[in-house]
Amino acid sequence: MDPRTVGRWGTGAKEAPDWVLPMLARLLRERAADASELARQIEASR
Repeated sequence: MDPRTVGRWGTGAKEAPDWVLPMLARLLRERAADASELARQIEASR
């Protein structure tokens, strides 16, 4: 565990604030959408 984050987050993810998981989920969805769009463009350009 990164010692810089221990003081802020406590001992682990279960102590993280409620907004952290939805934020991460949204970021992952956005990345997945970007990746699939990029893949479509690559396929179309072949």
